[in-house]
Amino acid sequence: MNVVAVTPEAQAQALANYKYEGVKQLKLSSFSGVTYNGRSTLTIPTGQTFDSFMFNTNLPLERLEITFRLNSNAFISGIPATFFRTLEQYKQLDVPAALAPQGEQVFIVSFADLSLKLKDGQQLTSLVTMLGESLQIQVDIAAKQDGDPDSPTLEVIAETNKPQAVRMYLPRLERLQIDMPAQGTNTFNTLPNDMKRSIRRMHFMTDAIEELEIKRDDNVAYETTAWRERYMANRNDLMWQDGMFHLDFLMRGFIRNEMFPTARAKELLFTFKTKKPAGSVTVITEYLDVERTAAQVKG
Repeated sequence: MNVVAVTPEAQAQALANYKYEGVKQLKLSSFSGVTYNGRSTLTIPTGQTFDSFMFNTNLPLERLEITFRLNSNAFISGIPATFFRTLEQYKQLDVPAALAPQGEQVFIVSFADLSLKLKDGQQLTSLVTMLGESLQIQVDIAAKQDGDPDSPTLEVIAETNKPQAVRMYLPRLERLQIDMPAQGTNTFNTLPNDMKRSIRRMHFMTDAIEELEIKRDDNVAYETTAWRERYMANRNDLMWQDGMFHLDFLMRGFIRNEMFPTARAKELLFTFKTKKPAGSVTVITEYLDVERTAAQVKG
């Protein structure tokens, strides 16, 4: 076997050419318009793959709603900042509040899903951006209430990963209201019908749900009970939050082939059995959209 000697000069050149391409933090510019009863915005430089954004503020999180826009199209739209902390708590990724700067709150909008078991799955939901695209964060700040600081502050940093040549998937987070006026049976069928969109998780802001059945075109596609979902979530190191029902198709820690497609020929019908009337219920759904298939990328 031939052994090729590496000269000190070659080693020095290799070190000089080395460029770190792992996960790193990216300091961003300041938000504009950080005022009560106002809308703050920040334009983000693109060409990066974003794993998460870490916000810190001197405001209670209840005052903030978050929107992300890519090329002027919202893919996270009006989501309460409190939800992002709730999601971290559900995944048992939350951090003690005492570690935040004194007098401030911290929350993370996470794209790379660290609750998944495989690195491929974690990175599948990262936010991939291309050079020349536009990415904007919008934060709506509510009116000042008793006990709030005189002047609000808001900062964010990004956690970035290796740039990618093409975006195959786009993570999406949407909020809707559904009516559950009755004790007993309640239904809804208004989720989008999209061949390229699949559900990762649905978070219902109510503890009234006891049973759930999902029919796709009259065929039962999924059926469960609250206690079974809670039990299986706990078995997979996930923690249901008080006052909520979590429908998690990824609870086993894998994403490929386990997401729930929204596509149907005529109807996707959710039927709930509730133990009490719940009124208008907020539902936040985590989707993943296919932008390009592997075959399209290969050409």
